Amino acid sequence: MAAPAELEQIIRDELRQPIEQLVRQVVVELVREQLNGAGASLGPSAKTAVSGPENAQDATNGPGRTSVTPRPSTSRKTCRLCGETKPGSAFQPGRPQCKVCRRAAERRSRERRAAAQADSEPHPDAKAPSVDRWLVDRGLAEDRDGELVATAEGLELGAVLE
Repeated sequence: MAAPAELEQIIRDELRQPIEQLVRQVVVELVREQLNGAGASLGPSAKTAVSGPENAQDATNGPGRTSVTPRPSTSRKTCRLCGETKPGSAFQPGRPQCKVCRRAAERRSRERRAAAQADSEPHPDAKAPSVDRWLVDRGLAEDRDGELVATAEGLELGAVLE
């Protein structure tokens, strides 16, 4: 490590350079230090990838553009239904619940709809509502001892229809 006086002189010399170049140099040095600390586990390609500005355009399509090779998603999300934290691949894009919980919820919903429909449908052995029942329900006829008798409203309707 350089003495403080030497560092001051180096910094003064470096500050006379354009800012962009200075920032690039500082970043390259910081990354180089990080790589040297973990240098034994990294191969030579990782060390040369930060050798300087000549490699700056290789990792991207150009200035301001992202890398050509998409990186696999290593993110983890928490499912809103079960509360478990799972890898991002367990979720469909834009969905807050994991695929397993979503399928289970869809299955429960289908079963609920089927049960509600079964309750609302008449039993297959039950007789369909008859015309007699329709007339009685609307007050156009009365059921007297199993015999259908027209009411005053029913007689008026019959007279109008004739």
